[in-house]
Amino acid sequence: MATILPLGARVAKELALLTAPATRIDGVTVEVVPEEKIAGAAGHHGAAAAPTSWGSKVAVVWNVSISKPPLLHGTPYEGETYDLRVAFDEEYPATAPIMTFGASIPVHEHIYTNGMLCLEPLYTSGGWNGATSTVRSVLLSILVMLRGTPPHLKRRHPVDASFSTCVAGAMRGWRCVMLGSGDSAGWQRGVGHTGRECD
Repeated sequence: MATILPLGARVAKELALLTAPATRIDGVTVEVVPEEKIAGAAGHHGAAAAPTSWGSKVAVVWNVSISKPPLLHGTPYEGETYDLRVAFDEEYPATAPIMTFGASIPVHEHIYTNGMLCLEPLYTSGGWNGATSTVRSVLLSILVMLRGTPPHLKRRHPVDASFSTCVAGAMRGWRCVMLGSGDSAGWQRGVGHTGRECD
């Protein structure tokens, strides 16, 4: 059984995975945000990434650049560059890091214009395992998700605008729930809900 390391040791191990020649992902670079700049950095992507978004204080922030990764060669995303913010709160690694895209956001049905992404390891209750899940595996999942997108499906989800508004509401204790066939979004009061599920 894998051991869950404390936050500082675990983040250091995660960073080593992304920077070591044998395990780094081509086209992906990581910049660690200095501790004194975390408050401003965590809010870089708006309300969805504010330090208290999920009820915990952000302890560590990375700026991740995804620049023309070879894994996306021959896909609708070939040659594109994205920036991603990874925020580790005090509950990490028991809970997933908060990951949001910044100014350059891929056009995809599971990536919203507010930078949030709907990816199982991040926003479903059983998707993240603190002992075995890694930021590297989530980054690879994002790239594989983009790689598997046919050109005619490179688009935003029909409820993108509603979801972006709903996520802002989730910061105030509301939960976003997709209703019906996914062509509308609704509000549901989430008592004690962290807002981390992607419905």
